[in-house]
Amino acid sequence: MPVRRRSLAEYRKAAGYSQEALAEALRVETSTVGRWERGETRPQPWTRPKLARALGVSHEALAELLDDAAGLDTVGSVPESIAEEVAAPLRRDFLKHGVAAVACERTNGWRSVTLVDIEALNAMQHSLIALDAQHGGGAVLSMAMAYLRSEVTPLLQGRYPERVGRRLFAAAAGLTLTTGFIAYDAGQHGLARQHFVHALSLSRTADDPALSARVVTAMSHQALYLDDRDDALVFARLASSGATACVPVIQAICAATEARVSAVIGDKQGCFALMDKTEQAFSRVRAEETPAWSCFLDEAELAGKFGRCLRDLGLHADADQQLEMSLNLHKTSYPRSRAITQIIHATNHVRQGNLEHACQLGITAMPAVGRLRSQRVSEYLRDLRDHLAPYAHEPTVRAFSEQARAVLATREV
Repeated sequence: MPVRRRSLAEYRKAAGYSQEALAEALRVETSTVGRWERGETRPQPWTRPKLARALGVSHEALAELLDDAAGLDTVGSVPESIAEEVAAPLRRDFLKHGVAAVACERTNGWRSVTLVDIEALNAMQHSLIALDAQHGGGAVLSMAMAYLRSEVTPLLQGRYPERVGRRLFAAAAGLTLTTGFIAYDAGQHGLARQHFVHALSLSRTADDPALSARVVTAMSHQALYLDDRDDALVFARLASSGATACVPVIQAICAATEARVSAVIGDKQGCFALMDKTEQAFSRVRAEETPAWSCFLDEAELAGKFGRCLRDLGLHADADQQLEMSLNLHKTSYPRSRAITQIIHATNHVRQGNLEHACQLGITAMPAVGRLRSQRVSEYLRDLRDHLAPYAHEPTVRAFSEQARAVLATREV
């Protein structure tokens, strides 16, 4: 009797695929994927590279998942979540200083990589971040992935000494992280998770604990959005533990991420302590020490995060103050962030019974929702609509719901 490959099924789920979706991505029958997971057949050799990419694992790791004789069906051998899978190597050495660095040089390759190439990668990351913020992940995702394939991968296969290699891998990690965020915003969660895991590996090779910690906060952010609270908490705590020796802005990002999870799970005391820790770290931030990819954490972003924490803790009046402050401080270059804050502010008003103000804020955010190709923003608007559904008989709510329905219909095309 064949041994059921439960690990293979768990990795598929962690990558965000149903059996049907994975079959479609690999262009095989759904029943074929089922037979692989039941241990009845093995993927053909030409299918395995695509399967490894879809699951976000190496070819060696895939071979282990497919090895029936390895006893993969043993109870306790299968990670219950992606957080459990990633946690062990993170605790061991991903986020710690003083760990022996991975070799990061190549003496053979198609061309010599220079610091000019790395500057170009960093400039492209900043451009993608700006485009994503202005237009949404759905408008930028194909461009970001094409750039990774056509520019980043060939450079990693080039020739470079250790000093250049470290900077090259850090730049590649930053671009991969940015692409993961873009995929997350576009609603491509399996793809986003693959890029986050790859970015983590690249940042380890670069021996960059700050960037590693930032990647793990991204994984926590996504897990919380998907309501995977256990994973979100594991990732947030791992990031915080790895940020203790990093510059203050990284400590602030990690503490704020952990505070958000604490608020969602109802840990008021823990959340307040982490908010205080965030403020203390933020007060020590110096521009010359701040990595360029962390510039998103400004006063507006911080107030918005605190507002969401307070809202989730049920402290609605205090949340109003923080969310209003965030909106007053928001820069025009971040329309998506502003729209999300407006909608979060609106849901906070619904929870207080302030329907008219909630609808007004929701309507104010709608032009941005209509322009942005952001699945995340659309989902926030749907959530606001759901919050208002019990009051559908109110004329103000009915008018809002009609406008929201029209805007969301254009996003589903």
